Amino acid sequence: MSDKLNLLLDKIESLIKKVENLQEINNTLKSENKQLKIELTKFSKTNQSLELASSDKTELIKTRLISILSRLDQLEEITS
Repeated sequence: MSDKLNLLLDKIESLIKKVENLQEINNTLKSENKQLKIELTKFSKTNQSLELASSDKTELIKTRLISILSRLDQLEEITS
């Protein structure tokens, strides 16, 4: 009976060590996950800024092209 209890205690100790190891791994992964979320948020904000800047430039180019086309139409009318 004593051998069985010792074996059981050994198994329990082994399981406790495994659980502790898994807890350490889990804490490490949680920390890494938190850092990755922070980086993702930064990238997302940067991407949004770039999209806004691109949209503004696109709108500016569109306005300039419309202006050029309008001037070309005026020149056509004058030369016709």
